[in-house]
Amino acid sequence: MKKPLVIENNDKKKTIGDFLAADFRMVSVLLDLEIDIVTSKNETLGQVCKRMGISPAKFDQTLVEFSLSNEPHITNYNSWPINLVADYIHMHRICVAEKLSVLALFLNKLCKSYGEIQPQLCEIKYIILQSFDRFSEGLKPEYDFLLRFIKTSLLTGHDKEPITSPNFNKVRKTMVMMTEENEIRQSLLKKMMLLAKECSSFAPVDETFLLAMDLLKDVEKAMKKHCSLENGVLFPKVQEVLKVPEDDFALEPY
Repeated sequence: MKKPLVIENNDKKKTIGDFLAADFRMVSVLLDLEIDIVTSKNETLGQVCKRMGISPAKFDQTLVEFSLSNEPHITNYNSWPINLVADYIHMHRICVAEKLSVLALFLNKLCKSYGEIQPQLCEIKYIILQSFDRFSEGLKPEYDFLLRFIKTSLLTGHDKEPITSPNFNKVRKTMVMMTEENEIRQSLLKKMMLLAKECSSFAPVDETFLLAMDLLKDVEKAMKKHCSLENGVLFPKVQEVLKVPEDDFALEPY
């Protein structure tokens, strides 16, 4: 049986990123409380709860309910070696792109049938197409470079000393760019789900519509998971192996 999640009073001063790095199962608790993992990464748990009006009692209750559920599908990705995390994220990126592609086909059909009376469907389709482009081709050279760097430099004994310029600078800039890309993805996702909520009152007896709404929920979870895996697991692991202070990964013009 997995060790239950426990939050001590002192832990309220830790950042969301600290919690995810220690145990990625915490992502389920945070998502249940509608806490944005990407934008809240550098805030303390106490700050986030105060800003969102989440009482300590409510947080503790959510944590207890999760621990008691003992969900078997929750995986602590932080315990994986860095190359396995990178490979998994690569496969997950392909799966997300495939889901987006199928959803775009459904929405294209729905727009032809109901676009005039429910224009939000067409707006969602446009966002899905944008997201597909970002997951399939967005930052692909940079993404491929980071994966190649992990499998060659980090796994061949080069991690015994800090990586210096030019490799370090390129890795840092790549991670900064990918973090910014994840912020854009999260922004598109929020807009998409708000539009989907507007469509909730519009429910035609149409199997395609029902399938599209179900797939939309799957896509939402998949996109959130992908951004969280990169920002909360992969990037901290690269930073740790490189032995680089966190401040050196601050966003800078380049």
